[in-house]
Amino acid sequence: MTVAENVALALANLSLYETLQKQKVQSRRQQLGTISISLGVACFPIYGNTGEAVIHAADAALYKAKAQGRDRVSVCY
Repeated sequence: MTVAENVALALANLSLYETLQKQKVQSRRQQLGTISISLGVACFPIYGNTGEAVIHAADAALYKAKAQGRDRVSVCY
């Protein structure tokens, strides 16, 4: 069964977040663990007029997300 099929079946009983928490990562047939991600989000041109400025804003939002714990999204304000 593919990962997509497993996710589809699991969604019948779990939220997407709970389903993704149960997914395992494998490399070369060795189990590596689960996936955790934190994101910092900033939009052009709202948070900067240059790519560098937007990346700086997104980076600041990422540090805020990481400070809040695992699996967080922080939007630059």
